[in-house]
Amino acid sequence: MLPMRFPIHCLLLCIFAPGCSTVAPPVDHSALLDGAAAERFWELQDQIATGEWVGDNSWDAMFATPAYQWQASDEEARDNIRLRMRTAFVPDRSFIEKSAYHAQGYTKIRWQHFMLIRDQRADLELYYQQLHDGDIIREALTLVQEYLPPNTVQLESWTMPVRLLFFGPDAFAGEDAIYVDLLHAMERDDEFVLLLAHEFHHEYYAQLTPFAAPDADAEFFWLMHAMQRLHQEGVADLIDKRNFPLKSQKGLSRAYIANFNQYYRDARRTLKQFDDALLAMSRADGDRSELARNAWKLLHYGAHPEGFYMADVIRKAQGRAALLEDIGNPFAFIRRFQSVDPVFSDEAMAFLDALEVDAPRLTGAAEELLLR
Repeated sequence: MLPMRFPIHCLLLCIFAPGCSTVAPPVDHSALLDGAAAERFWELQDQIATGEWVGDNSWDAMFATPAYQWQASDEEARDNIRLRMRTAFVPDRSFIEKSAYHAQGYTKIRWQHFMLIRDQRADLELYYQQLHDGDIIREALTLVQEYLPPNTVQLESWTMPVRLLFFGPDAFAGEDAIYVDLLHAMERDDEFVLLLAHEFHHEYYAQLTPFAAPDADAEFFWLMHAMQRLHQEGVADLIDKRNFPLKSQKGLSRAYIANFNQYYRDARRTLKQFDDALLAMSRADGDRSELARNAWKLLHYGAHPEGFYMADVIRKAQGRAALLEDIGNPFAFIRRFQSVDPVFSDEAMAFLDALEVDAPRLTGAAEELLLR
């Protein structure tokens, strides 16, 4: 049985929180919630379930939807999705059960995910209709303002679509859309609006940063990536994870929560290792690309636990307003964290200061947005 979703108390908490906007931005909700990929997926699921052969034209139609153009951008990714669908949705359920049983790691999780897509089809269709009948994008935008500079959400109407599809238990903020697995959204239940606000926060962060994204082959690409992820995920995690320790979150396994909490507890030690990596870069001669990549590899779960720790420490010591001053600038975020929890060495901080001076800056329209 599906519970009621999108509770009004979430909105009220934000509306009356300091710094939160009481006026929701104008949003054409129906145009921004894109379910074309999920609908195409279901069409193919039905064909497979009845034993009908799915031809190339049908597969191409699904992969041509904007959501799957992102998720299955190469032939290998498309082959993996086709294999999972052909295995999961044939009448004999034992095929998907065997695939899930023999798989390991995240591959196992994906097989299990597609098994649930099969088993919960009716609930998924009902939930999909509830999303379209609701106003979840507006609700998420209202929530996200709490961790952005005042009136940021009101600067212009939100235009980034939320694309619903099936791929695995996750959601991502892409360059032109938010991508959400529909089953994952349903499993998050009334917490899905918080997850969506988390992803929306990433988009505003990208609009507010003064730094241009470095080229993928740039020497310090992975270091910049690591620092931005620490900052972005750390602050956004305050929206949907809220407080440490995580006790239970809908749609997240007990193993994930236990690991996340342990990585949070170990965050200071991990950041000391990150400091060692910064020192190695500071002292190295020649190209330091591999050292930068190694620094990124020190962080766990895409830098979520360590970033959450840093943002949480700042919030407890200086309040939420202090975090808002640095949105978009990972160097400022690290300096502020260092001021309340001095983990990094003076030499490492000097190295980051020099890197900030040389970091490429945005120009033109993006710069104008920052000045508004």
